Amino acid sequence: MADTYTPYGSNNTTAQNVVNSALNKAQSTLNGMKTPAYPTYTGDQKQGPTQMNYYQQTQAPQYQTTGPLMGGDYDALQKAYEQPAYDAYGKAIVNTQNVFGNNGMYGSVGNNLMSDAMGYNQRALNTGLSDAVAQRYKMQQTDMDRMRQENENVAKFGLMNAQRQDDFNKGKLAWDYGQAENQRNWTNGQIDSKFAYDLAQKNWDMTGEQRIFDNSANLAAGAGSSANAQMQAQANQYAADRNYDAVRNTNSTNSSNGWLGAAGAGLGAVAGSDWFGDWMSGLFN
Repeated sequence: MADTYTPYGSNNTTAQNVVNSALNKAQSTLNGMKTPAYPTYTGDQKQGPTQMNYYQQTQAPQYQTTGPLMGGDYDALQKAYEQPAYDAYGKAIVNTQNVFGNNGMYGSVGNNLMSDAMGYNQRALNTGLSDAVAQRYKMQQTDMDRMRQENENVAKFGLMNAQRQDDFNKGKLAWDYGQAENQRNWTNGQIDSKFAYDLAQKNWDMTGEQRIFDNSANLAAGAGSSANAQMQAQANQYAADRNYDAVRNTNSTNSSNGWLGAAGAGLGAVAGSDWFGDWMSGLFN
């Protein structure tokens, strides 16, 4: 038989070519594999919460007081009450003199009457002055009571305004804290969202790398299987040829059995050869 093929030896590279072809195809395929890009991070909210100012407080007007009568000069107030009595007394004196004086209707005859009239005028003046004093102290007491009431009102108004200011300050503090808390929550939410995105992106990339690795392993295994099948077919063909020769030459009876052992050794040599190991190392590193 002209075919002198043997499944191993320096002159037969068929199995190696099969493996090389399959692995080179696998390598070419893997070189073109890329993990799809993860979507670009955009964030779930484009704008933070609106920061609004607390309302402006309108200051309450000051409580208005009238102040004491006559500016607190009660002596002047008393004189004002006394003046009508003095005016009346002066008119009474002039009238008495006109009536009971020397030029009067009664002349000197009426001196006793004049004395009586003068006494009446003096008593009227005294009564008027006493009434003025009484009115002065009555008005002074009324004024003091009114001022006391006004002072109490001023104090009450001051306390009310202070409470109002305190309520305003508490409300503003709570409002400002709430605004700051909204901003902090939004900022922290953005941080959490970015962290979740980065984690998902990392998982995506790792999954893609694992997928390529698995595909590489599968392709390499497939190439090995193809080489095994090819070598088995060649071994079968070789055995058939040797059996054919055995019919013609009984001295070649043991050749087929020897070759099958050699075929197994040859297949192991392919899988364990340096070039196969180098290729696998370059594929996964």
